[in-house]
Amino acid sequence: MNDSSDDAATERADTRVLLEVPATPKGLSVLSLVLHWSHPRGTAHCLARLVVGTGRNRPTIVLSELRTNPTPVSLGLDPAGAATALRARPETETTSAGAGDVVWDDARWLLHYGEFSDYYTDEPETFTEVDLHWDGHGYQDPGLETHRLLSPVEAGQLTRTSALRPVDDLLADLQRPS
Repeated sequence: MNDSSDDAATERADTRVLLEVPATPKGLSVLSLVLHWSHPRGTAHCLARLVVGTGRNRPTIVLSELRTNPTPVSLGLDPAGAATALRARPETETTSAGAGDVVWDDARWLLHYGEFSDYYTDEPETFTEVDLHWDGHGYQDPGLETHRLLSPVEAGQLTRTSALRPVDDLLADLQRPS
């Protein structure tokens, strides 16, 4: 069951794209947006974060499942669809403010879950690396056997080195008027 206030908040965040340049030694930029795509079971959405350095580089892309996304259209059931939708975004969004040229074919794709993903969980945050392949028209997911759950140590390193902010805080910022 979705909470209508969460639904309204997600709708307000839908049109904003937030670019942050966190204070990291690597000079990273984090582009964040609520991403919508056509899931095989209906319309879906998630929080997408594109983490890139300056110049031409391998991005890390974190797709976070949101509790406002209906269960039948879970991110985990269609990560390739979400990835394809993100790649289709205007190039000006992904290269703005010194984010550099995104090398999509080298991207590291991560699915992110936690308390922000479900109304009824208090499980710790998890990150799952997915091996997506571009076929010239869209991403393909070879299947669950290629998905890898990051260890707690790897997940901690990722959040520190990529300067990933908490999902709920980021969604609140995306809701604020420009």
